[in-house]
Amino acid sequence: MEQASAAIIALFLLLGGLGMLVLAVPLYAIWASHRRKMEEIRQRGLQQVDRNTQAQFDAIRAELHQLRDTSTQYDMSLENTLKQMDDSLSRVDQRVSNLERNQTSEPQRNYQSS
Repeated sequence: MEQASAAIIALFLLLGGLGMLVLAVPLYAIWASHRRKMEEIRQRGLQQVDRNTQAQFDAIRAELHQLRDTSTQYDMSLENTLKQMDDSLSRVDQRVSNLERNQTSEPQRNYQSS
């Protein structure tokens, strides 16, 4: 009887061990599949963050390009204005010089004619 009960226990453990092994393989497959899916979701999330970050960088680059264009236009406008002012000032200086020469030469002419 002891041998029979030992055999039944051994058979039960053997079948139980096989049963657990039979259940362990699908459970491991389910667990591995879950881990793989979670990693894929995590990677997609990182890619989404990368896309968002890239979009923000692209927007910043576009704004910098616009800022460079605007500053170049202002620079050219300022340079043009300064050139016009310099030209005007040169003409005024020339007129003043001519007037001064005329004023200094008139008394000499008056003096010479007397």
